[in-house]
Amino acid sequence: MDVLKSYLKYLPEGYNILEKPQTNLWNEILKDILVVSLSAITAKTMTAPLERASVELNYHARSNNTNRQSTGLWSCIKAIRRDRGFSSLWAGNLTNIFRYLPVQILNFTINKLLRRLLLPTNLSFPLTLGFNLFAGAASGFISLLLTYPMDYARTLLAVDISRNPHQQNF
Repeated sequence: MDVLKSYLKYLPEGYNILEKPQTNLWNEILKDILVVSLSAITAKTMTAPLERASVELNYHARSNNTNRQSTGLWSCIKAIRRDRGFSSLWAGNLTNIFRYLPVQILNFTINKLLRRLLLPTNLSFPLTLGFNLFAGAASGFISLLLTYPMDYARTLLAVDISRNPHQQNF
């Protein structure tokens, strides 16, 4: 308790530790969009070689291509680097970022809106936790509902590109 009192003396006069400071919602949302965008771009760029190898392994497994000697993820990454160069590990990364970014931006923005607009200020911990779980699930549902058609179109195009050019639909 003495530790808490020593920290409280640094707070401004009249500051209530239980009240949430009111800030502009739109400024918070814009800041969240910037942070989410940077983190999504970083995450997708860092994991792009793994996704590229995964797509390559799935494609060759379905096409029954016996020329590939890749038996696992790391051997596939080595084969891609050896055959096509180091930078080819990031082929398709920009498209992947454009697919992933709206989902994450909508997720965080809707979650922030739900928590700000619907969450009462003085709830017990279990109710706050339950509401935060609800807000996260609802924001995930809404963001996927809005972005699923784009993801479905990407999947159709990826499958269609792997076909014979005379049999392509798109």
